[in-house]
Amino acid sequence: MAFKDWFTVHANLEMKERSGSVRVTIRNSQTWVAILCETVFFGWLLWTTAQKWEESLWARLIAGWGLLTAALALFYFLTGSEVIEFDQDNLTVRRNLLGWQRVSQYPVDECSELIWRDQQEKGEAALECKVGLRTIKFGRHATEEEARNVIALLQKTLPEVAMKMTRSAEGHYTQLGLNG
Repeated sequence: MAFKDWFTVHANLEMKERSGSVRVTIRNSQTWVAILCETVFFGWLLWTTAQKWEESLWARLIAGWGLLTAALALFYFLTGSEVIEFDQDNLTVRRNLLGWQRVSQYPVDECSELIWRDQQEKGEAALECKVGLRTIKFGRHATEEEARNVIALLQKTLPEVAMKMTRSAEGHYTQLGLNG
């Protein structure tokens, strides 16, 4: 394992075909090294804050902000997940973070240009598609192979939906090169 991979968030994908839909569940997977570093940093920040608590109000505010963000980051690594569901009518993306769920739903008829975007191209690896004039990203941290498997399962299970979602803005269909 390369050194940079010790601190990289990975995705654990679970794909299921259901009658008339495809459901992909993605859970964040962090290496034990990154979790250990985050925990040590959090402990150090807590200890430093306790030692310097009697100093200025600004020092307490900054230390409190640091503690809050470190705790949220640690819980995100441990609890973050995403559920992507394709059906005949909608693309539904449910993001779960710290026990809260945010649901976004997009009509399949408005979706196009479904592709996997490499990390080097635009910041982070993710599936993305256009919804009208907007570009949405989902399936963050998925590898290219995992994203191809999602698209291949979509092509196999819901070919009409795959056809709609892979068309380009000009109405042409993207050649994915997948044999599902």
